[in-house]
Amino acid sequence: MLNKLGLITYYGLNFLSDICELQDEMIPYTKRSYERFFTIKTIYELKSSLTWYLNWKEYNDNQIGFPLVSKKENKGYEFFNGKGIIEGVFWGGCLESIFDIYTSERYNDQRSVYEKYNLIPSPDFFKDKILFLETSEEKPKPEKFAKMIDLLIKEQILINIKCLLVCKPDDEIYYDEYKEILTKKTKELNLPFVYNLNFGQELPRNFIPYGIKGEVDFKQRKIFINENIFKN
Repeated sequence: MLNKLGLITYYGLNFLSDICELQDEMIPYTKRSYERFFTIKTIYELKSSLTWYLNWKEYNDNQIGFPLVSKKENKGYEFFNGKGIIEGVFWGGCLESIFDIYTSERYNDQRSVYEKYNLIPSPDFFKDKILFLETSEEKPKPEKFAKMIDLLIKEQILINIKCLLVCKPDDEIYYDEYKEILTKKTKELNLPFVYNLNFGQELPRNFIPYGIKGEVDFKQRKIFINENIFKN
């Protein structure tokens, strides 16, 4: 709704989960992402983190001060199907939440409410979009993941977008299974696709702005934000 009103909003950081982390210090990569809110740098790169972390299994008082379990990032961004530079406007979110909106799987009247207030974008809306997606901490099984991707094809979302960006799965659960599904589906659609980004539920986190122009450079294997994130 905020995006429809023309406001620039940001996906991928969370006050309580990041600033109020149980360990003594913020994750360095996430901290650097927050610091971008206090700069006026117009263009910046969405870099892959050199380290990723397992999420907390519990949030009890006895976890305060304990460090997260860290893992070396051995894969970085994985690029498929594209070439050259692809420019577009960022839009996206949580795959399960988007799926629920279109199918009313969580609430029976969900889609009808969204349609009543004209909140479901038309297929044409996606023609200039770089779509970013993450999966939640619920870690959907591969069968459900494939079903959700098929829904985005059926609703003409993946058919129309310019490029697809998908986050690293939480704790890398089903990493290879999701990747196999995505590579098969995007190849069939001839859709440029990048896997293993750092945003959403996964740790560490960057943020991606809605409604801001960016580019995916398949030659350099880099992703850039190309506008001021505090656009007037």
